Amino acid sequence: MDCVVWRGQGYGLSKISTTGLLFGPVRLPPAIDENLELRIVLRQRRRMEFVANARVIAESGGMLACRYWCERRDDAALLELIYARPPVSDALVQWVGKVGADRAMLATRGLIPKSYTVANDSD
Repeated sequence: MDCVVWRGQGYGLSKISTTGLLFGPVRLPPAIDENLELRIVLRQRRRMEFVANARVIAESGGMLACRYWCERRDDAALLELIYARPPVSDALVQWVGKVGADRAMLATRGLIPKSYTVANDSD
C-alpha cells in the first residue's frame, strides 16, 4: 500500500501527482499553509521511497491535500516520468480549433497546456 509518513506515523496515500498529494485521515491535522516534512512510500505503480517538503493547501475530515516538492532532483525526475500526463497531440489541438471549443476552459481543466495555441484555426 502507498503511504505517507509524517511525524513517525503512517497514513494512507489516496492520490499523488507530480506536484500534489492527498493523504490521511490525520487525527489532529495541521493548519492550512503549514509546512510538513514527509516520507512518501510508493509500492503500487513503482517501488520508490523519497523525502518531500509539503505545504498543506486544504483539509477535510482529516484528509490533507498538499503541494509537495522533492528534496532530491533525481526523485522529482522519476516522479515526472511515472505520473506526468502524456503530451498533448497536435491533432487534439487542431480539433479544439475546428469545433470552436473554449481553449481557456480546456486549459483550466488541465486538458491542454495553458500556453498551447493553434497558429491557424481555419485548417
